[in-house]
Amino acid sequence: MTLKKPKYCGQNWLDMIPTENGRICGGCQKEIFDFSKKSFAEIKEIQEANNNALCAMYPKDVIANWNSTKPIQKFNSLNAILAVSTLIATSGQAISQEIPKTEENTEQVATDVEMILPLPTNTIDSIYATIEGQVTTLGEGGKLEFLPFAKISLKNHHIQTQADSSGRYKIEIKIDQYQQIPEQMHVECVDYRKFALVFDSIPRGKTTFDPQLTRSSDDIINYYVEEPTKWKRFQWKIRKLFSRKKQ
Repeated sequence: MTLKKPKYCGQNWLDMIPTENGRICGGCQKEIFDFSKKSFAEIKEIQEANNNALCAMYPKDVIANWNSTKPIQKFNSLNAILAVSTLIATSGQAISQEIPKTEENTEQVATDVEMILPLPTNTIDSIYATIEGQVTTLGEGGKLEFLPFAKISLKNHHIQTQADSSGRYKIEIKIDQYQQIPEQMHVECVDYRKFALVFDSIPRGKTTFDPQLTRSSDDIINYYVEEPTKWKRFQWKIRKLFSRKKQ
């Protein structure tokens, strides 16, 4: 059985916030899975287990040879670029000392952690962060409708609430509850697919987010973003290095 080919999405993988399974798209807030190291047979098995609903990052050759299970030989032609990258990294020791980096965090975009303000010390029971909004779904004819009584939870902070009859919800995190850790906000409702939003850390203050759920029986269209080449990864790292230096 053939697997339906995903549609192309123009979002940049490198600009997305990393997660355990891949990255979060800044355009739609969906988790984009990283399939760069998986064979097409593995991808097919995962997608079929998830109703072919996962958006993902695929290598160009997998997309070009969709539904082909033959292994694809890759030729590495960028050793010179890697050598230049190493030379710049060693010669820019002063910059690296000012902005410590690891192989893992040099690919991460600026996170919410940088925007967190110092905690006040005089009001122990004050609110650190608020997340609120309205849960919606697409009704007949593509009309946006509110979805009442959905369950909203912050997995790692162990906080849960329920939307009211008009789909509105509010989650408040007090200072003594707050933890500077990655967080997953889950939105669930009977007969609808669960929605998950991943925060690198909860931003301080008020955040408005209106999750849109889809019925479990809907035919979901999944999308793909291309795997960045080594040259694009190199350019992105240099751009991030100098943009942080200017701040």
